[in-house]
Amino acid sequence: MNREEKIGEVMRQFPDWEREGEYLRKTFVFPSFHLAIQSMQDLVSHINELNHHPEWNNIYNRIEVKLTTHDTGGITEKDLQLLVLIEKHWGKS
Repeated sequence: MNREEKIGEVMRQFPDWEREGEYLRKTFVFPSFHLAIQSMQDLVSHINELNHHPEWNNIYNRIEVKLTTHDTGGITEKDLQLLVLIEKHWGKS
């Protein structure tokens, strides 16, 4: 399976994610600012284990996540693994 096929497969599994060029993007909404910040903190150790870090921005109870691999200038397997990890923890937010 090539890179585009893998990206397509993950995007079908998680249709709330959008592709914007060489980024995958989704905004998560939490019940409160506190829960949004706590949710970010809860993922830090898992993200460090992957050694691949998201671009994320927090505004009150919203977290916008953008994934790409800057070294390669595009979406890689690491981004897809991180997307699945984030969905595992935040998918119902």
